[in-house]
Amino acid sequence: MVGIDPALVFYYRDEYNQILGNKQGKFEVKLADDSINDKASSEVNG
Repeated sequence: MVGIDPALVFYYRDEYNQILGNKQGKFEVKLADDSINDKASSEVNG
């Protein structure tokens, strides 16, 4: 999940970690900036 409002993203990130725990799998809650940086890094690094 990618969000643009930092307060809401951090809230969801904490809540999903608490609720799902080890069952979370690869699901992540990120800020749009984090998602863009991850994508750019993967493009540069191959």
